[in-house]
Amino acid sequence: MELKTLKELEWDEKRIIKDINKRLKRLELEKTPMNKRLDDQGNHVDSNELRKEAIEVDNNYPDLEKIISNMWETMYASDGVGLAAPQIGKSIRVLVIDASPMEEDEPALKDFKKTFINAHITEYNDEMEYKQEGCLSVPGIYDDVKRPTKIRIEYYDENFEFH
Repeated sequence: MELKTLKELEWDEKRIIKDINKRLKRLELEKTPMNKRLDDQGNHVDSNELRKEAIEVDNNYPDLEKIISNMWETMYASDGVGLAAPQIGKSIRVLVIDASPMEEDEPALKDFKKTFINAHITEYNDEMEYKQEGCLSVPGIYDDVKRPTKIRIEYYDENFEFH
């Protein structure tokens, strides 16, 4: 029998605790009807909102500034790094991302905090990679997702400046 170091035992313990917590979250999620999620005000949102094609918005969209502010607040309260408007019950093309928590692994993400309005992918490369992702609409569930290593997008920021 191979003896493990204290560090290896601590790592095993952390991995086991993480796995148990993941399973508990799945069980809790199973108690909640799958067709219900919370919006930015804590109200239930029908998951069909997540399946609709989101519409583009202009700078006259009602309460857009407030919606964006609520999205940031909701994302941070949920310990997320990104949130799309359909996740809070608004089928509009608005996305907020604060990737700075990932700067340790990706130094270029330091201070990366942006609002994307009407974003469209204009090109991407063929090189793919798997990264673990979660979704605030399905809390506690993580999986490896295959994505292109580079994409180029066009979007408007919160001031409707085109990028």
